[in-house]
Amino acid sequence: MENNSYGSVIEKNSKDTAEVLQVAICAAKDAAKNRGMSKASVIESIISEIEEIVRDEMSRDLDPEGVSLEIQYFLSYVDANVLLGVISERKAEEIMHHYTES
Repeated sequence: MENNSYGSVIEKNSKDTAEVLQVAICAAKDAAKNRGMSKASVIESIISEIEEIVRDEMSRDLDPEGVSLEIQYFLSYVDANVLLGVISERKAEEIMHHYTES
């Protein structure tokens, strides 16, 4: 990615854990920024949690085409908002359900 914004991510799939992590970290940073969070220790904690989630997902059998970077950004952004305490896990599930239905 050219910079730390989602706008630079091309719509593609990836099997590269480092690339998927980069997108997930970008989403976590964007979520923190959009919520006015600037405390480095909180942001690093959220990034650490997001990295753990992504590494766990990447260790499982992937779709032969890999992970959609666009969807990974979305999922990590929602997860980061849960970790920030902005939305509940239940609300995150509702958002994800709505997303998959549309």
